[in-house]
Amino acid sequence: MKKIVLIVIGIVVLFVVYLMFPEAKKTYPPAAFDKNIEIAPIEDALTFARIDNGNGPEIIFVKRYDASGITGLNLTTLMDAKPTDPVDLFNDFGYQKVQDEIGSLPESALEEFALDILTLPLSLTDEHIAAGTNFAAHADESSVEDGPFLFPKLVTPTPFNASVSIEDGGLLDYEVELAYVTLGDTGVDEMPEYMGLILSNDFTNRAKLLRHLDPDNVISGDGFTTGKSAPGFLPVGNLFVIPKDYRSFSNALQLQLAADDELRQSASMELAIWDIDELFRQIAHRENTRWDYLGEYVGLPVKDGTIPARTLILAGTPDGTIFQGPTTRIMIKGGLRFLFGGWNESIIDNVIEHYITSARKRGDFLSKGDHVHIHVEHMGEIRSVVQ
Repeated sequence: MKKIVLIVIGIVVLFVVYLMFPEAKKTYPPAAFDKNIEIAPIEDALTFARIDNGNGPEIIFVKRYDASGITGLNLTTLMDAKPTDPVDLFNDFGYQKVQDEIGSLPESALEEFALDILTLPLSLTDEHIAAGTNFAAHADESSVEDGPFLFPKLVTPTPFNASVSIEDGGLLDYEVELAYVTLGDTGVDEMPEYMGLILSNDFTNRAKLLRHLDPDNVISGDGFTTGKSAPGFLPVGNLFVIPKDYRSFSNALQLQLAADDELRQSASMELAIWDIDELFRQIAHRENTRWDYLGEYVGLPVKDGTIPARTLILAGTPDGTIFQGPTTRIMIKGGLRFLFGGWNESIIDNVIEHYITSARKRGDFLSKGDHVHIHVEHMGEIRSVVQ
């Protein structure tokens, strides 16, 4: 009997030590991004940037991209039409004529432009469509089953070098994503011949998201609009690309994100579960779905089967986000929190609150002064400083 008591005491002691011993922080390899970015040949894609020197936006057709800036043709000054937005230019001329016009311009017209004068490469709406857990490895790390799923992201896009702020009490997380861009009002039941592509960082307040999601049905998307729609939570890339074949072009892209020079995310778009065709089918299926957002019910930006021009369709993020699904230790401590005074909340809510408190104490998430860098060949960069 004495041996049994000693064994029980030993197990209890080991269990307490297990709960008290801090979890090891994950380590990451250094990011080794090339300072140059390869630009797709004009036969494969049209690549645009924009500058604004105080006289309104001007379109640059980009030919080279390196550490000092971009080299390209200022279409606003060189073309008779004086275009100021690449979507308008494309819709007015079409792919082949734009290619021919650019091909007719002399090499002597090439100019160099510093990166810091690049602005939003096109005008965009402030209502977008986002896919959650569209990469299997990200679903696994987030402990989400039965995905992917969709939700609205309601925020105005900001330039590639805009800062991002942490909401009071929030846990700020990053997500590198490729976004498809509708070039005109687009029916969900008929795939368009052309779509634009742009990089995005789907910043998230994980604390707010966790407090508003439905833990019994995460793939409902409830809480995701709330956690992802704060001002500044959608910086986009400094290049806008219209490929000749957006399916094959996007599949060949390697998404990469670094935080403070540590490589956190790196995966091919080929790993996405829903490709753009399936995303359209899912959007059509959810046209009438509504999500609670700040006390109102909102839907995807789809009306009468049509997605408005300049809408982003964010295609999901790979694994490597800061958020990882609650560990066994977190769940045990959350249960103990419930047993020892947390009865006014459910066990799940206690687990969530313990996760938020612990993550904040450990400094797991982004903090002021952190740098987040997205770098994708053919697509440009996003550089965000946390404030």
